[in-house]
Amino acid sequence: MKPAPFDYERPRSLDDALQLLAERGEDAIPLAGGQSLVPMMNLRLTRPAILVDLNEVPGLDGIDERDGMLVIGAMARQRDVERSPLCARLSPLLASALRHVGNPQTRNRGTIGGNLAHADPASEVPTAVAATGGVIVLASRDGTRELDCDAFFTRPYTNARNPGELVVEVRIPVLRRDQGWAFEEVAPSYAAQAIVAVSAVADAGGVRAAVAGIAGSPRVVSHPGELVDVEDPYRRAVAADLVQRVSARALERAAAA
Repeated sequence: MKPAPFDYERPRSLDDALQLLAERGEDAIPLAGGQSLVPMMNLRLTRPAILVDLNEVPGLDGIDERDGMLVIGAMARQRDVERSPLCARLSPLLASALRHVGNPQTRNRGTIGGNLAHADPASEVPTAVAATGGVIVLASRDGTRELDCDAFFTRPYTNARNPGELVVEVRIPVLRRDQGWAFEEVAPSYAAQAIVAVSAVADAGGVRAAVAGIAGSPRVVSHPGELVDVEDPYRRAVAADLVQRVSARALERAAAA
């Protein structure tokens, strides 16, 4: 199939992009890497009246350290973040999770902001952001606001972005010296969507693990016993096992730090 007809704009500045989004409201959808959006448009699961292409907007692809945070622009390519020495040092959990997203070809084009905005309940990147306590930053003509994962991910493939807003960056707390981390997933094959994925950060006070694949958004738990209410028995068993293993590995790394 082919997408339904749509208008197309390619703004050259963030101000212009926000102006277009404000003017067109719910009719407008931002286009970043397009690795998830374009297939959905081809299947006509999504029918935007206008695409606002962000690929010519400067300043949205940075990877920086600021105020104890790893700050990643929404247009940063997944492969660039995965290979970033700064990400490897400040948030190795995110770098590890990214290696499981799609394949190198899709990661060369896909963006961090696009992945988060897509809000796939089985996606790996949201688990890393949730486990670290990171926040997603949205901008509009009225200013910016920060949302944690509980507030940003509302239901499968849906986020809390309002008409006229744009995801501009994600801020992830830098891994402390006393913390450990781990990531693991179960998937049917290489590059296939995960059945369950788990990210965890641990210190002497305990574990914060985020689980994908068992709910409409990443679920944060501190131990496997909190998963007894997962309805699917197979996913419940897989998730509990992964949380146990990933938590133990994160605690080992924290103890060795």
